[in-house]
Amino acid sequence: MAESQLQKFRRRYPEFAEVCDWSNAKVLGFIEDAKEEMSETVWSNLYEKGYMALAAHLMAVSKAGQVAANNPALAGGGAGAVTFVKTGEEQIMYAVTSQTQGTTVEQAALMSTRYGQEYVRLRELVSGHPVILGGC
Repeated sequence: MAESQLQKFRRRYPEFAEVCDWSNAKVLGFIEDAKEEMSETVWSNLYEKGYMALAAHLMAVSKAGQVAANNPALAGGGAGAVTFVKTGEEQIMYAVTSQTQGTTVEQAALMSTRYGQEYVRLRELVSGHPVILGGC
């Protein structure tokens, strides 16, 4: 029997395999959101890897947002970017690097997770040329 897209996603990204944290419906929702932002025709044989990387990025960003929203110390912003958040057992680290400085909001957001970085790498392969981050 063929492996479902949900099974493939959870195998590729086992950190999202915990059903208590990531219900099947929630994961499938993120996968559908990612697929809506991409063209299967354009992405061709990299389509599945691309939408899975983008879905994982969206999930990671969503989880980071939940942690930040549940931490009163982060409410209302602050003096600069959050670089580290820890609540209970969960830890999330953000980094502002030269790679993300001077980029568009979308590019910086994608570079904020390893999944987004993978999506950008795949997008470069699909486009046939590197995506230039930063610049004048």
